[in-house]
Amino acid sequence: MSKRPTGYKAQLTGDQAEIKVEDVLNDAKIWCAKMSKDNGEDFLVELGAYSNDRGERVEPQIGMLQVKGHRAETVDQIDPDCAKRVVDDVDKLRRWAAHPAPVILIAVDLIDTTPTFHADVLDSIILRYAPNGLAELSQKSITITLPRRDDLAGFVRQEVKGFYAKNAFQLDRLEQSAIERNHYEILSREDDNYPVTAKIRSASFRILWKGPWRPAHFWASLNHLADHLQTTEAGQTKPFTANFHVYRSYRDMVDNNAVAHMKWVEERHPETDTIKEITRFPKPKNWARFRFNTASSSLDVADHQFPQMDDSLFLEEAGRIWAALDSLSETIRENLSDVGRLDKTVLQTCKETFEDLRFVQVEELGSPSPQYALLDELLQSYASRLDAVMKWLADMDDISESKRQRWLRRDIDIAIGLYKAFAPVEAQLSGRTT
Repeated sequence: MSKRPTGYKAQLTGDQAEIKVEDVLNDAKIWCAKMSKDNGEDFLVELGAYSNDRGERVEPQIGMLQVKGHRAETVDQIDPDCAKRVVDDVDKLRRWAAHPAPVILIAVDLIDTTPTFHADVLDSIILRYAPNGLAELSQKSITITLPRRDDLAGFVRQEVKGFYAKNAFQLDRLEQSAIERNHYEILSREDDNYPVTAKIRSASFRILWKGPWRPAHFWASLNHLADHLQTTEAGQTKPFTANFHVYRSYRDMVDNNAVAHMKWVEERHPETDTIKEITRFPKPKNWARFRFNTASSSLDVADHQFPQMDDSLFLEEAGRIWAALDSLSETIRENLSDVGRLDKTVLQTCKETFEDLRFVQVEELGSPSPQYALLDELLQSYASRLDAVMKWLADMDDISESKRQRWLRRDIDIAIGLYKAFAPVEAQLSGRTT
């Protein structure tokens, strides 16, 4: 192997290597421009820049190139199949990985003025040398191997086109099947069972992230998921929060080995700023959408109820609401058919009544003193159980009819246990006998 040049000779070799790359790409009608400020990337390339003569709209497909030159004295000093290059600072890989565009590393071996090209796309390099992500690389420098590319222009065109074909960063433009195949898949959703007096609605999601180990891919997937939830979950009385557990494989999920835990709060809701303050979301604007932190304070939000009420006022309001829940429970049981159904008109009336009870009256009820905390918990449980009953009364396509009827009967039986229970429980807590 020839001695590595230094000083002006190294600079000259680098300049000549860049010229060879630029000439080859321009001859193939790939627009190629030298970066005016060298921050670690040498060229910006764009496909289709010369093919828009008829005024047709062409989607921009750009890529970044980093070129490393090497001068050899004889052919024997060049490996016919691959070239090895030292990346003197692993942080450069991390920088390139942050680009939303594809990054291609090119090695040029020069004998006089004759070049031999070797190249690979960054995603493949990361997959080979850091399959679990660049964070696992602790060394300062790394030697990488780049395969020989006799048709450099064809390789660049193929990789840039392929990148945008399956890794478009506006994921809303892609079919759902393409998103699930190449980016992420929701493995499960579990709605958190918080007290009805809590100020949030919350669900936990298990996500299988399938994109390359690059921050841009990760952010694209998360942002698309957040946009989807903002559309489907926003606009209700309480802000919606989501806890994401992101896995790279099914095995990681089984082992409970998530690569990221984060929390998202519904945007553009009157309570969003308050919730973010309670959960200590980071302040910088570009981080404000997610909170990456395993020490979740979501329970602080869930248990954050309305200010404490005077006990006499609480008992008066709680008794009125409990009586209304009793009336709803009685209406359901009196009108329930043998197959666990309600007349559509009765069902609609029950839904409207329950929505007013749970999502307005129960939420407006403040917290009592510790003496009556049990009564408050029972009221919340009663409302939650009737909420489950209302769910089983609706049409359901994802479970069998036998299961629906069984779960409906179970929740009705539990609700019966709380029917007319307010007065005796209140008397016991107040130290009276009934």
